[in-house]
Amino acid sequence: MNKVLFFRFVVFLVLVSSVFSLSSAHAVEYLPIVQCGRISPDAPPAQGVPCTSCDFFKMVKNTIDLMLYMVTPAIATALFIYAGFMMLLSGANPSLYSGAKNIFTNTVYAVIIILTAWLITNTFIQTFGPANIADNWWNFQCPAGLP
Repeated sequence: MNKVLFFRFVVFLVLVSSVFSLSSAHAVEYLPIVQCGRISPDAPPAQGVPCTSCDFFKMVKNTIDLMLYMVTPAIATALFIYAGFMMLLSGANPSLYSGAKNIFTNTVYAVIIILTAWLITNTFIQTFGPANIADNWWNFQCPAGLP
């Protein structure tokens, strides 16, 4: 299978999986990613919720959560399905089978790298961000008096 066909297939699977996941996206707390500066329901029409220094760290955390919980599983699942089909259809073609094994292993390595990056980034945010009063280290809450 050539690389152009592979790329088109992966793009198609990502688009299809993102369309089906949009219906559940409204229930998560990290969307919209930037949660300040927009009009709140309680404010007059000309006023928005003011942004603070804490909102930058919250925006970074929301972006990471979006990538970790929605984008990474969708792409990894699409690649696993594609590699599985390649293995099933390889038959007596050892090059197709080895290509499918490479996709499997590279996808596993990519997920491990992404989860490790999440661990490093969250540790960085919790270390250098404002004082955290959350019960769990991966939850980020701003203190009430932070400008």
